[in-house]
Amino acid sequence: MGEFNLIDNDWIPCFDTFGSVRDYSLRTVLHQARNISEMRDPSPIVSLSLHRLLLAILHRALQGPRTLLEWERCFNNGWHEKTTAYLGDKDIYHRFFLLDDTRPFLQESKLELKPEYRQSVSDSKYCADSIPLSSIARELSASRNPTLFDHTIDSPPVEFTHAQAARLVVAAQFYAMPDGSGYVTSPVTYGQNVFVRGDNLFETLMYNLLIYNDRRPVPSDLKEDKPSWERDDSRKEDSIPTGYLEYLTWPYRRLRLISDNSLTYVLRNKYAPGINKEWQKDNPDPMLFYKMSEKSGYQPVRLLEERALWRDSFVLMGLVRDRYTHEPDFVNQLARLGSPEKVLQALGTCSSQNKIFFWRHESLPLPSCLLTEVEALEVVRRALQCANAVAKSLRVAVYFLVMQLMSPISNTKEKEADIASDFTERNDRNPKKKKDPIGDLYKSLKPERLYWQKLENPFSNFIQRIPEDKTLNKNHCVVYGCGCFPEWVNDVRVAAWDSFLVACDGIAESSEALKARARAEGRFNKNLNSILKFYSESLEEGGDDV
Repeated sequence: MGEFNLIDNDWIPCFDTFGSVRDYSLRTVLHQARNISEMRDPSPIVSLSLHRLLLAILHRALQGPRTLLEWERCFNNGWHEKTTAYLGDKDIYHRFFLLDDTRPFLQESKLELKPEYRQSVSDSKYCADSIPLSSIARELSASRNPTLFDHTIDSPPVEFTHAQAARLVVAAQFYAMPDGSGYVTSPVTYGQNVFVRGDNLFETLMYNLLIYNDRRPVPSDLKEDKPSWERDDSRKEDSIPTGYLEYLTWPYRRLRLISDNSLTYVLRNKYAPGINKEWQKDNPDPMLFYKMSEKSGYQPVRLLEERALWRDSFVLMGLVRDRYTHEPDFVNQLARLGSPEKVLQALGTCSSQNKIFFWRHESLPLPSCLLTEVEALEVVRRALQCANAVAKSLRVAVYFLVMQLMSPISNTKEKEADIASDFTERNDRNPKKKKDPIGDLYKSLKPERLYWQKLENPFSNFIQRIPEDKTLNKNHCVVYGCGCFPEWVNDVRVAAWDSFLVACDGIAESSEALKARARAEGRFNKNLNSILKFYSESLEEGGDDV
């Protein structure tokens, strides 16, 4: 039996309340959660996987919470007694050994080295029955991973500590990437994973600890539902989870660590069973938010390089409640609890097949009034609508400029520029792209990317000011944002003009270019003033629907 047990040995990276960083054991993390500021690994993939692991342990130890009342009792009294009993159970304790001979944690004990390969890890034959452990560390460029942050090579293989290996195993199971034919991916792999961060780790875990009963968050057989490390039976392909605990801890890879003085290799088997796809469509992941697709039904909103978290905040905060969207489950739960101001965090990757192009870990303030006050939500909606309307006007203006440059003889109309911009958007989503010289030149100027980047900090400040910016209008109705909304409109104006001028500076200064710039600038100024005037007046009138 291996000596490294995840319950007692330090392996979970955390920030304490003084800002110091160190690893803690599972037992310490749960017992000292109020004294830990945040659980965070340099890799967002690992951070997300560790949160899901701890939530599964808490649900199992608490056998709930079944109701909001149970949740409130746990929040007030803590979980120390029940987690101590669960982690101290002898049958549970031995299932958390990383290198156990019979039940290695989140691994397949039946995977063994063939007799001819039972040699030292330095022997090249060893690799014939295994892969380097570095290949499941997505931040390393080893194996087939693309070069993102380092230049790790496969030979000599990278050696890992037990703590590092434990984190990699958890991430490989809960954030499974498409590693080739026969491999399945986890539901969270392609979406923006969103959760709430509290003032300390205890609050963070509690605010994301959902009501768990036979109907929520997914249909569960409470007698049979248990996490994967407690299950002795093997799963079949296209299976349906017995409940939320099995779903949270579903192992998407059959693997086993190989230990020979150091942790260097991992055994793998590509035929790992996945969850029934129809079941997944009917039961969205509680940490993801979805939008309706005409062809595929609800699909997770993917992480895009040019689209930051705050631009979808109207969905995350429950501002849009219709059949075309599905927000994370904590939104409704927090609204019912009336919790104070918190912070939204989003983690995820932008990837294609087995290659990660970038990953992101974002934060956004979440005042409580945005979960409960319709008037406050309305201000956020108008702010985002205003920004989106100006973004479209900016896009059309720059397209107009580009089309004037490429066809200086023709009298380009603004409607034609609008049509050209829509064509580029559709063309970018089409696997069989058509030639689009106008769109290629537009994208090289990148006006919208700069525009949205300039608005990120102003939007965060705008959100934080809303709770205190509350007045009564002439009809004695509560109105939010009378002070901060005009400032937001001005921020949008400045960001739009800065982005437009930077795009213009990317054009050669010929006489034709200067004429095209003058025409585009005049049209943009007119449209921008019209849009901003409309949104400013709509707020003053108490908010007619736009």
